[in-house]
Amino acid sequence: MLDVSDTMSNMFQGQVKLDEAKSAARDLVSVIQNGGNLSGLAGQIAVASFATDAHKLQALTTDYASVLNAINGLQTDDMTNLAAGIDAGTDELAAAAAGAPKVMIPLDRRSGQPGHL
Repeated sequence: MLDVSDTMSNMFQGQVKLDEAKSAARDLVSVIQNGGNLSGLAGQIAVASFATDAHKLQALTTDYASVLNAINGLQTDDMTNLAAGIDAGTDELAAAAAGAPKVMIPLDRRSGQPGHL
């Protein structure tokens, strides 16, 4: 779940916030993919973005190339509506197999505020 509100086009420590969030998301895909290669268990990943509205860009999948394509295609939009993003992520996780571990990681970049990614 990635914040694509218009403030994500701002700079933070010399980098565009959205570019940093996308880089972190790609790193997470790599970790999950490599962990699956080591354990033999492929982790599913979904991609959702939120600004004024939330959008599911990629349903849960082990097709990591499709996940990366969804991440790489993100562009900034309008206002921030974190609640819509959380709702979209929760709906997608509800569709996952029963008993499977589930994690939602909201990614944004707030300027210097502790506790924000």
